[in-house]
Amino acid sequence: ITASPATVLADGSFTTTLTVTAKDASGNLISGATVTLSADGTGNTFASVSGTTDANGVFTTTLDSTAIQNETIQAVIGGTVDETVQVSFLAPVDHWTSSSSGDWTTVGDWNYGVPNPIEAAAIDATGTYTVTISTAVSIAELTTIATATLDITTGTLTLTGSATGHLAGAVTNGGTITVQNGTLELDSNIVTNTNGTVSVGSGAIFDLNGATVSGGTIIDNGTVDVTGTARLAGVIIKGATSGTGIIDNTGTLTLGSGG
Repeated sequence: ITASPATVLADGSFTTTLTVTAKDASGNLISGATVTLSADGTGNTFASVSGTTDANGVFTTTLDSTAIQNETIQAVIGGTVDETVQVSFLAPVDHWTSSSSGDWTTVGDWNYGVPNPIEAAAIDATGTYTVTISTAVSIAELTTIATATLDITTGTLTLTGSATGHLAGAVTNGGTITVQNGTLELDSNIVTNTNGTVSVGSGAIFDLNGATVSGGTIIDNGTVDVTGTARLAGVIIKGATSGTGIIDNTGTLTLGSGG
C-alpha cells in the first residue's frame, strides 16, 4: 500500500490517494482480491473503505481527515495479508483576519481560532495594525506582512517547526523569541529588543536579511546568518551553552553604538 502524498492538510478537503497492489508469493498480480482499509486516527473519511482489485491487481481510494495527526493506514488483502503506510495530516495555516490591532489570544481574530503549538500562523490581514503577545505562545511557524507589527510585551514566542518563519513587519520584543529548529528570517524589518531575548537553538538559524536589531540579547546556540545588509545596535550576543554558535556573515553586518 502506498499513499500519495504522504503529507496532507487536515481540513477535510485535501486528500491522499491510497493504492493497494495485490500480489501472490511469486510476485504475480492478483485481480479480484478483496481489500479492507482501516486507520488508527480520528476524523477520517475514506472514499471507499473496501473493494476488490482490478485486472492489474490494484485497488485505489482516497482519504481525508479533519484531525491533526500522524496515523497508520492498514490494508487487509484477501483477508490475511496486512500492509501499512504512514500518513501525516497537518494543520492548515491559521490566518489573522482582523485589520485592527488586537491580542494574540483573541479567538475571533483568527480564522481557525488561536493557533495551537503544531500550527503555522500568518499575520497577513490587510491593514496597519499591531498584534500583541503578552503570554507564552508556542507555534510551528510564523509569517507577518510588512504593515503588521508583532509586539511581544511580557510574553514569549517559541517557533518549534523545521521550516522557515518569515517576519516582514516590525517586532517589539520585551520577552523571549525562541527559534528551536528551523529558520526565522527577518526581511528588511526592525526588531527592537526592550530587555528582550532572541534564543537560537542548536541547528536553528536566525537570518538577518536586511534587518536592524537593537537592544536586548541574542543567545546563539545555532547560527545568526547575515544574508543581506543587517545592523546590530546595542545588542549583547552570547555564545553557545553547548556546541558552537556561529555568526555567518555572507552579506554586510554593521555594528552600531554598543553593538
